[in-house]
Amino acid sequence: MPQIISGGCRCGQVRYECATEPLAVTLCYCRDCQQFAGGACGNFVVMPVSSVAVTGRIKSYSVQAESDRTISREFCPECGSPLFATTSNLHAVTVASFDDPSPYKPTLAIWLDSAPPWAAAPPDIPQFPRNPPLSSGQ
Repeated sequence: MPQIISGGCRCGQVRYECATEPLAVTLCYCRDCQQFAGGACGNFVVMPVSSVAVTGRIKSYSVQAESDRTISREFCPECGSPLFATTSNLHAVTVASFDDPSPYKPTLAIWLDSAPPWAAAPPDIPQFPRNPPLSSGQ
């Protein structure tokens, strides 16, 4: 049985639980993730959309990503904590919003074409200049 992953925003207004094993733990260096995360990359646990149960009100902002996908960036309307990046099939949960983020070591780095030169990805994980080949339909 999968472990329940729980987390939420900084002020506690939004909480969530995920009841499935992560599909991946990504470091995404695309410009959109950089802006959403406020740093060199976004750090997400990727889950199927149906596996994340959210309580509380979230606000979203949709963008057209470089991959041509529409991504909804979801955050707490009270404290502004970034929580999710959602496509039609995937829910990317910000690792920083987990109650305990320590078990979620990155498994791949994507969009390295957009990475700042000073932000090296860990050398022991697969790295891709853009999206990995298998993610194009998600």
